[in-house]
Amino acid sequence: KGATGRDPTRGFRVEEHGLHMWFGFYDRAFRIMRDVYRELGRPKTHPLPDFAAAFLPQDTYAMEQEFNGQWCHWDLYMPPNGLAPGDASALGLSDYLIEGLRLLAHMVARADDAAPPSRASHPGFLARCVDEAEDLLRDVTSPAALLRHAHDVAVAMHAAGFSGHAPRCFPVLVGLIKGALALLRALLGDAVEKDLFIYRLWIGADILGTIMAGALADDLFAKGFASINDRNWQDWLKANGLSQITYDSSLVQVAYDSSFGFFRGKYDMEAGTTLSGAIKMYLEYKGSIVYRFAAGTGDTVFGPLYECLKARGVKFRFFTNVTELVADAGRVTAIKYEDQAALAVAEYQPFIDVKGLACWPNAPRYEQLKDGAALKASGADIESYWTTWRGRPAALELGKDFDDVVLGISVASLKALTPTLCAQHPPFLAMVDAIKTTRTQAFQLWLTPTLPELGWNSDKAILSCNGEPIDSWADLSCTLPFEDWPQNGPGAVEYFCGAMIDEPDGVPPPSDTGYPAAQKAKAKAGALDYVAKKLQRCWPNAFDADGFKWDLLVDPAGKTGAARFDSQWWRANVDPSERYVLSVTGSTRYRLRSDASGFGNLYLAGDWTDNGVVNAGCMEAAALSGTQAAEALLARMAQAKLGRVG
Repeated sequence: KGATGRDPTRGFRVEEHGLHMWFGFYDRAFRIMRDVYRELGRPKTHPLPDFAAAFLPQDTYAMEQEFNGQWCHWDLYMPPNGLAPGDASALGLSDYLIEGLRLLAHMVARADDAAPPSRASHPGFLARCVDEAEDLLRDVTSPAALLRHAHDVAVAMHAAGFSGHAPRCFPVLVGLIKGALALLRALLGDAVEKDLFIYRLWIGADILGTIMAGALADDLFAKGFASINDRNWQDWLKANGLSQITYDSSLVQVAYDSSFGFFRGKYDMEAGTTLSGAIKMYLEYKGSIVYRFAAGTGDTVFGPLYECLKARGVKFRFFTNVTELVADAGRVTAIKYEDQAALAVAEYQPFIDVKGLACWPNAPRYEQLKDGAALKASGADIESYWTTWRGRPAALELGKDFDDVVLGISVASLKALTPTLCAQHPPFLAMVDAIKTTRTQAFQLWLTPTLPELGWNSDKAILSCNGEPIDSWADLSCTLPFEDWPQNGPGAVEYFCGAMIDEPDGVPPPSDTGYPAAQKAKAKAGALDYVAKKLQRCWPNAFDADGFKWDLLVDPAGKTGAARFDSQWWRANVDPSERYVLSVTGSTRYRLRSDASGFGNLYLAGDWTDNGVVNAGCMEAAALSGTQAAEALLARMAQAKLGRVG
């Protein structure tokens, strides 16, 4: 996740494989990085001295929405809450329901006057609320009043023991919520389709109310989110009464765009997984809703992780390409791989120094390799599935070279690497087949003007729902102080990404060595089309009568016109190991836990396992899975030690 390289020929710029940020609910990932920076103990003079300097909070998450034929920008402001990223959450579903009802009543009434919790603790209050609900639905014409009453019911249930009152109270709550939404829609009338403010008020209330009514109607409080994973997110919302105008809005689409939620050209994400993620994103964030990496993902996250582990004594082997895991009798018995390069030094040093910060380069450090000159001259990409470079075959053997294995290679690579595992354990094969992935594309622009000078007049940009296929954009100018440009360098750097629609035949064989270049050319064409056709609505000052002002791009080569784009960065993420993991409808039940590979000495780690919290393609899922794999391995080792002692 989050591969990054520095280009020493162009200002040591940060080149990422995509647009990477962490949402504020990534508790495990943040906790790991807090520990890492604390353990490193960097001096205050270091470019990234501590956790606070490395992770930059942002309180807005923006969307584009087409309304009456015009694209409109929508800033969602989520106020900072004073919590520290990485702190654990202690809220349950009943807490979310209460907070959701309070928020919905506030949205509708434009005043936060929900009943205080002290009323709910009064004896008999719950029964009285339930009895009054029918009269309210018949006589009250204020949607806010119905929602405040629903809030009272939920608070009283929480105080009286939530689950024990569900059979009687859930239908009452659903009736109050749906009654309030019906009243609100009638009161707003055709203004929903004519006035942008009223439209946004309606779709916000509609999706929040529908989610709560659906959660109650399907009793997710007892059955769990996974119980609706056989439904697509859009379909579940529609089945629970979501209006068509909200169904077509960016509030629904943003869930798909933020997770590359496309499979075979259509939106597809499990309802339960999506709902769980949405609740965590908006109600469980710590500090701010989203955090950017100060120096790019690789140098903010993975560089410090590497340094911390190396200081602990972990040994790293670079230039090894796994070709197969071999299993027999329920255990992994061999790991076949290629030694891609021999070292000319005692230990490979992966980093280059950029203004005092240890950074990953965008190519091997050839001077440290015995065959480095030949490898560099070949132009081969040894990280590619389709590489033309062949190394020396080798193997690790059980009992001689290893006892246990942690498999952290991404899921799209596994079928080719694990034929004996798939043959011997049907659930492993089912997982490999069921967990789908998609290709993605990304590009970055370095520009001489600042973002406000380009005409962007909103907050720091993190924008989604900006049209397919490249639907997301973020301003990452925060990385510029960590690059090393000559005088008069860039004033802004902007990242763009989106899904790439898959080829009908999926991943081509390794013999199709021209495939990566062909897909990269497609990504470039898509990027050029995006710049020419879609950027003007966000950056009006970057255009004149002839179109995009290409001379705004920083180009050390000094080209003119659209040829200046050649000096920018673009990428097609098509390699099996870098394809984005999806949560298509009904797929979570096929995920295996880290400790349930089916093989006694094999533990699984990645955002494709069943981590029980966030079963979706994100770094929090990877962090959770890795931690669970470590805990399972340590537990087995402890049991083995006790067995020997006993």
